[in-house]
Amino acid sequence: MSKRTESKERIAQALDEFIAELTTYEESPTPASIQASRQNKTTALLVDEAKLDAGVVKQSAQIRLWLRVENNSKFIRRKKKVREHIERFCLAFYNAQKTTPNGSEYIITIPYKNDEDLDKQVYDLFGEMDSHADMDYCFIEIDAHEISTDRSW
Repeated sequence: MSKRTESKERIAQALDEFIAELTTYEESPTPASIQASRQNKTTALLVDEAKLDAGVVKQSAQIRLWLRVENNSKFIRRKKKVREHIERFCLAFYNAQKTTPNGSEYIITIPYKNDEDLDKQVYDLFGEMDSHADMDYCFIEIDAHEISTDRSW
């Protein structure tokens, strides 16, 4: 019993010391820049506009995407759920629009810097869609064509 009260007293003492240290830290003088940022009155420029303009994507590709979702076996029934997850978590980022209400064709818009960046984004999208299907014991088939060119993936 006495050990328990000793440990409670040590914990209470350590807690009091910690609180005292925190209050002295808050009351200590801080540099003017930190105080200004706390009050949201910063005068310094937070974003370098030259770097921001250089990083702006100038091109975007409209891609017609055909997606087929199938179950891995006849005992699995998750095609609709997988398609909804892919639409919500993968295609929504690219502003996907269905060509027909119950169809399997989508038109997506992908912003890109150069051709390698576009290829990388498309293949990353395919991989993400495949992982969503694989997690729910389904598989997908994808066919993608860029609308303005004859490029396909």
